[in-house]
Amino acid sequence: MLLIFVSINVSLIGFILVLAWSTYRLLVKKDFTLLQTSMLQNASLEMPDIEHLSEKQISKYQRTAYRVGWWILAVTVVFIILLIYLNI
Repeated sequence: MLLIFVSINVSLIGFILVLAWSTYRLLVKKDFTLLQTSMLQNASLEMPDIEHLSEKQISKYQRTAYRVGWWILAVTVVFIILLIYLNI
């Protein structure tokens, strides 16, 4: 039973770290290239070659990254609350 409890805690901490890193990259750095990864793949967001983007396109992708970052931040907070609840 203890092994299951520890493994659940470790996996939740791992999820929190990955989500926090993603949130940082999307909200603080506005790194829209993260949206091309398979974890955050959005079919409606087809991105051309990054080196040949105009300022308007870069701004559009940065705004999308910012919105996705807030959603990931909300999920991160839920995971933190779940972790705290399980350890009480």
